[in-house]
Amino acid sequence: GTILYELVCGVGPYVLDRNDFAAVEYAVREVEPQAPTQAISRKARGKADPAARLEARHTGIKGFRATVRGDLTRILGKALAKEPERRYATVQAFAEDLSRWLDGQPVYASGNRLGYRIGKFVRRNLIAVSIASGLVLCLAAAIALALRSAWNERIQREAAVAEAARIAAVRDYTLLMFREAGEHGDGTNTTARDVLRRGAEGILTRFADKPEEGQVIAVNLADLYMQLGDFEGASTLLERLVAWPGIEASPDVLARARHNLAQVDYLRGNAGRARELLDAAQAWWQARPQRYAPILNESRITQAQLERAERKLDQAIATLEAAIPERRRLVGDDREVLNALNTLVLVLIDMGRYEEAVARADEALLLSKGENEGITLGLVNNRGAAKVHLKRYDEAIADFRQVVEMRRQLFGRSPELAAALVSLAVTMTRSGVGDDPQKQVQKLRETVPLVEESHAIASEFGGEAGRITMIARPVLAETYARIGRVDEAAPLADASVHVAKDNFGDANAFTGIALRARAWVRVAQHNDAEARADLAEAKAVFTRLGKGGEVYLLSLAQVEAALDASGNPPATPASRHRD
Repeated sequence: GTILYELVCGVGPYVLDRNDFAAVEYAVREVEPQAPTQAISRKARGKADPAARLEARHTGIKGFRATVRGDLTRILGKALAKEPERRYATVQAFAEDLSRWLDGQPVYASGNRLGYRIGKFVRRNLIAVSIASGLVLCLAAAIALALRSAWNERIQREAAVAEAARIAAVRDYTLLMFREAGEHGDGTNTTARDVLRRGAEGILTRFADKPEEGQVIAVNLADLYMQLGDFEGASTLLERLVAWPGIEASPDVLARARHNLAQVDYLRGNAGRARELLDAAQAWWQARPQRYAPILNESRITQAQLERAERKLDQAIATLEAAIPERRRLVGDDREVLNALNTLVLVLIDMGRYEEAVARADEALLLSKGENEGITLGLVNNRGAAKVHLKRYDEAIADFRQVVEMRRQLFGRSPELAAALVSLAVTMTRSGVGDDPQKQVQKLRETVPLVEESHAIASEFGGEAGRITMIARPVLAETYARIGRVDEAAPLADASVHVAKDNFGDANAFTGIALRARAWVRVAQHNDAEARADLAEAKAVFTRLGKGGEVYLLSLAQVEAALDASGNPPATPASRHRD
């Protein structure tokens, strides 16, 4: 077991002082081996450094941890167990378990439970790879809700039985989705979204005579859509759910649906409706705080995001600073604590508290311990955004590159990948400020594939008014304009301004970014008067944002310099007037 541990991790299972025999004996007898996921990063005298060990294994830290976590760690634990009766009885048994692990089969060290064997089967099937973990989480949440209901309000036996029946319905419908996907798919091209779409399409008709079961299934499928980043799919299902005839008879399901729909509307830029939906959901939970304390606390993150969108930044900080310790009391340090810290980082950036934002991101990353990959990558991304404001461009680019590579590897196309791509492109461009014009243009050309991909993904997942689209589209317009592709840039810039003003008003960063992009287009068109008008309007928008608008104001200097270089004087007040 010790030899295997060192082959896997590059270091031994214990930190030993070879000069203290008593300490060595105690460690081997009493101290549990360090988890392999952590041991790979441990420095040891006479051993290669962690980076070299990872390189020798042809992987990175994330890939290594994903490989050894689970069965291989359990095999090592069994081989190194302190009690002889817990260890492998023979070397043949040890070898057989290793062979089974290499073949992707269930290993004896993990037992032979049904759930474990199903898990191994799921991981060997393409469709289930992308959806199984979400299904387990949803079922667990439904069961937890049933148990909490029974304990806190001492519901009658009949109600408990009915709740159990609804949970069973979710399970049965999930299995049905898998079976139908297997019957109708080609075995290679079916995606998680395909499975969900087929499962969601028939819910209304299939459960017409059992609406409560259908509603529970629908809200859980909507959760899965959102975990996959498919907000369009989630929106369609949630809109059907809140309009389901008789949904008022299931107020807990309706509250969950409204909360999820509020998150979708926020991401799609409809903050007003999101606020109405969130208020309605919270009103139901607040009337029963003991029963719904965890989900009410979870909704505070959405509340803070809306307060941020409404520019109530101090209130957003207060909401999060109260929600985080409350969550720790209720549940512990779970993924929602990380989500709250991630949102806090964004608000601190908006307030111009960049050093504090970096520190809180680092705090959350230590807390995550490499788990919760999606949230962890969000924290790295937002830490990069704070570093941009601090003009630590090389560090920010490194953060954004890590996010892009890992999101592409772990999750494929997603809104978060789109956000990381455009952040990387914008930061690469900013890092070139001060270069000669030819170098700047070359750097812009290098970013074109990044921004084009970001715009395509953002439009697919969030629509034309999605929050990421509202950044990717004007950045693409600006990039095209500055490298001479003006005909492609102009319609993108015009659309950016109109959509921003229609959906976010005249005092939002999205509007300022869109106006800046159109100013660049008009510079390229030699329409200096209109360019100066857009520039002045963008400056007014960014000024109203306070500290959060400072970095945007700096970006306008390049447009002004391009206008001054054109040789035309600033526009007169009359020439600035536009309808």
